[in-house]
Amino acid sequence: MVTLRAWQCVAASVRLATRVTFAIITQSLNIIQIPLETQAFANSSVAARSPVAKSLWALVPVKALTMAKQRLQQYFGPKREDFAFAMLKDVLDALVASKAVSGIAIVTADPRVAELALQRGLLLVQEHGNCDMNAAIALGVEAIRQNGGRRLVIIHSDIPLVTGTELDRLAGIFLARAVSCAGEMIGISPSADRGGTNCLFLDAGQPFEFCYGPDSFALHCASAGSRHADVVLLESLTVGMDVDEPGDLGILLEYYRHNEEFQHTATWKFLCDRDCNMPAAEASEV
Repeated sequence: MVTLRAWQCVAASVRLATRVTFAIITQSLNIIQIPLETQAFANSSVAARSPVAKSLWALVPVKALTMAKQRLQQYFGPKREDFAFAMLKDVLDALVASKAVSGIAIVTADPRVAELALQRGLLLVQEHGNCDMNAAIALGVEAIRQNGGRRLVIIHSDIPLVTGTELDRLAGIFLARAVSCAGEMIGISPSADRGGTNCLFLDAGQPFEFCYGPDSFALHCASAGSRHADVVLLESLTVGMDVDEPGDLGILLEYYRHNEEFQHTATWKFLCDRDCNMPAAEASEV
């Protein structure tokens, strides 16, 4: 089995390159960093004492599938839309399995994604393709607020290794900190290279400047700092794994192959079918 420590090593070289920049950007901010080794015990300690049960809304922004995963075109061709759709289904399955999530909203302009949201009984927030990611997310947050949501997590649709259990662990840490915090609290689970923001926990009733795009992790930390909000850094080796580049795809395949509990997922089934149908030379490259 691939251990979490081994998974952490995947991003080690990139983190070394970004650590100094991150420290300079965030040195004046109040960031609470919980070591991953400490976080590993959260299910039995912090999370167990936290008001986790059905306390969060989840918002999943999904871009048009025709625009998804273009950097993987060489492997999937037009099937990259199906790959993105498979990852979305796994993220939704994890949210449904979560004990912390009380409601799920999807904001999208894609008709196939909208149909899936309606089939699953989710809150559908439709935008008409003229919004960037940050504007679309703001629409989703407002819809959740109007539906009585107080706290929420924004999670991307391309994190196929997320599970309900891992999401509950992160939510438990965030909520435990939030209820004991006198001011505003933001929770951020970054991508493995600490460039992106894979999960963002926040109060739906508080305004927040969303900065999704390049360097969103540092920018979201700075946005929180501008509001004098505390930031709790929620490191997760599986939530940190998003899939954008061919290298990500190879790592993901190896993780699936060595961790059988993930081999029931829609993403694994898609990749397995694709891998089996690939010429041998092409498969070896992946």
